[in-house]
Amino acid sequence: MMIYKEKTKECIECEKRYYLNSNKECQYNSHCIKINNQNHCIECEYGYYLNLNTKTCKILKNECKIGNETYCYQCKEGFIKENGECKEKDNKCNKSERNYCLKCSNGYKIENNQCNGDKEDQCYYEGNNCVSCSNRYTLNNGKCSNKEKNQNGKNEEIYCENGKYINNNKCIECSKSEICQTNDIEIKCKYEEYLDNNKCINKTCEKDMIKDQNGKCNNNISYCLNKSYVNGKCVECLNTYSPNLNGECINTKIEYCEEQNTYGCKRCKERYYLTKDMKCLKCDDKCETCYGTSTYCMSCSNDKYLRNDKTCQSNEELNGTCLRILADGSGCGICHKGYYRNGKGCSKCGKECLTCNQKDKCIKCGEGYFMSSTGICKSTTTIKGCKGEIDKEYGCRECLTGYYLINKECSKCGNKCITCLNEKECNKCEEEYIIINKECIHYSNINKCKETKNNKCSKCSFWYGINEDGTKCNKEIVWWMIMIIIIIILIIIIIIIIIIIIMINYIIKRKEKKEQEKTTTIFKISQSNIKFISLGDGIITNKKEIEIGEGEEIEVNKEIRELICIGNENKEKKKIQISSKEGNEKYSIRIKPNIITIEGGYACEFEIFITIKCTTKIKEQIMIISKTLNKTQEEIIKSIQ
Repeated sequence: MMIYKEKTKECIECEKRYYLNSNKECQYNSHCIKINNQNHCIECEYGYYLNLNTKTCKILKNECKIGNETYCYQCKEGFIKENGECKEKDNKCNKSERNYCLKCSNGYKIENNQCNGDKEDQCYYEGNNCVSCSNRYTLNNGKCSNKEKNQNGKNEEIYCENGKYINNNKCIECSKSEICQTNDIEIKCKYEEYLDNNKCINKTCEKDMIKDQNGKCNNNISYCLNKSYVNGKCVECLNTYSPNLNGECINTKIEYCEEQNTYGCKRCKERYYLTKDMKCLKCDDKCETCYGTSTYCMSCSNDKYLRNDKTCQSNEELNGTCLRILADGSGCGICHKGYYRNGKGCSKCGKECLTCNQKDKCIKCGEGYFMSSTGICKSTTTIKGCKGEIDKEYGCRECLTGYYLINKECSKCGNKCITCLNEKECNKCEEEYIIINKECIHYSNINKCKETKNNKCSKCSFWYGINEDGTKCNKEIVWWMIMIIIIIILIIIIIIIIIIIIMINYIIKRKEKKEQEKTTTIFKISQSNIKFISLGDGIITNKKEIEIGEGEEIEVNKEIRELICIGNENKEKKKIQISSKEGNEKYSIRIKPNIITIEGGYACEFEIFITIKCTTKIKEQIMIISKTLNKTQEEIIKSIQ
C-alpha cells in the first residue's frame, strides 16, 4: 500500500521492502534483512552498512564484512584489520582468521599482526619460536648463528652438510632428524615428524588427540570450531563461545543478543541496539527500535511518530498542525497550510512562505515576498529599479532606465551605460563614450579619435578617417592635402627654375656687361667733368650737334669716328638706342654700341662711324630712342643734328 497527497500526488508512505527517497518516490530497499514497523531498514546483510540518513543499505568499502561507514569490525577472508581498516594479508602469512594472522611462512614470525623475518639468522619459525636454521647456520638458544665449525691440525675449518654433525673432526650422520647439531641433538625433523623439545615425534596422533595446523598433536578442546588448533590453542570457537588467552573456549553469551558469532553479537533483540564493541544496550523508552545510541530512534510505538531528528514525539503534538493523521496513527499524512511534513510530524514554514514542503523551500510566497528564479521567496524591498508593482509569482516585469530584467529582478546596467540588454550588452552610453562590442569605451581610449556623437567617433586626427561603425580611426589618404602639397612642390620647382633663369640671365648680362665694358665706356655722371645738356625726360648729352670734317676735306670711302656721351638722370634704368636714317646713298653710318641699358646717374660713350661715299653736304638728324624699364611708358625719341 502507498499513501499519496491528494493535490500533488506526492507519495508520503511506501509498502513493505520499499523506502521513500528524496524525490518522494518508493524505491526497493535491497540488501536489507530486517525492517521495522515504519518500513525503515534497521539491519543489512554482510558486506553492507545502514546509512542513517537514507535508511538504506550501502556497500562497505575495502573488503569489510561487518562495520559502518567509518569503521570496520570484521574483515573478509584473506584480509587483516588494522586501525579499523581492512588490508590485504601479507603473502608471508599462510593463515589468517578473526582479522589476525595466525601462521607465517617458514623463516618469519608474527609481530604486530605482521609476518617479520630475520634474514641474517635464516631461522625457520613455528608460531613465534625458531625451530631450525638454513645451511651454514646452527640453532643456539632459539636463534640462528654461524654453523658449528671445527679445526684440524692444519688450521683448516671443517663444515658438515645437512644431516650430519661434527664429532672429533669428523662429520657423523644424524640418527633420526633431518638436521642436527653436536651430540646428535635434533633441530629439524623429517617430513612425517614434528619437533618437540629437541625431539622428533611422529605426526600420527593417538586416539582422542587432534593434529593442529602446525602438525602437532593436541588434546581436544571443547567448543572449538572446526578443530581450529594452532600450537595447542583454539583460535576460533562455536557461537556464544570465545577463545581466552590460554586458547580455551569460554562461554561469552551476550545478553539481549538475538544472533551471535565468535566476534560478538550480530543482531540485538527488539528495543536494543548494537554497540561498537558488539554488545546490546537498551533503547530509550520512546523508541521502538534504535541504532548506534539509545536516543537515535529508527521507529516509534503506535501513539508516537518519528521526527527528522530521529526522536519519537507524541501524536498529541500534531493537533492544530496536522490536517490528516496516518491510518496507523504513526504520524501526520497531510499538514495544514503554512506547515510541512517533518518526518511524520508537521513543522511551521518560514515567515516568507505561504505554503512549503520544507522549512526554506516555499511552494507559494507570503505577503511582501515574491518567488525568485531559484525558488526562494525574497522580500520585494530587495528589488531596485523595478517599474510598476512586483508580482508574487512573476516578480518584476519591467525595469527603469539604467536597469535590465534578469530572473524576475532588476539589475543595474554596467558603468557609463544608460540602457542595456544585460550586464555585458549596452545599447546606449553616456556622452563622450563609444559603444564597442556592446561596452562603453571613452573616446580617449580610441586611438586618434578626437570627438564623439551618438556614441560613435565623429572626428579623427589628421591623416585618419572614421570606419563605417564609428568605432575606430583608420589611417587614410587626404587627397586635397596631397594636391596642395603637389601644387606647393610645383611652385617651388617653378620658383627654383625662375631663380635659375634669373641667375643665368644675371650671369649672362654680367658677362655681357663685362664684355661690353671692354668695348664700351660707361661712367658715373657725378664723377665726370663732362658738361651735359638735357634733352628732356632725364636724357642728357654732351653735344646736340655732331660736326664732321669741319673746315677740312674728308676722304671719300674712309670711315670717320666721332664720340658722343648720352646719360640717364633718372633713378630708373633706361634703354638707350641711337638710330639714323637708312637708305642714304651718299654716306653710311655705324653706331657702337647700337643699344645699351644705362642705370640712373650713369652715362655711356657712343662711337659714331661715318663713311662718305661722294662729295656732298650732309645735314641730317640722329634719333636718340629711350625707354624706361619696368614701366609701361612708351618710347621717347630725341634728336640731335
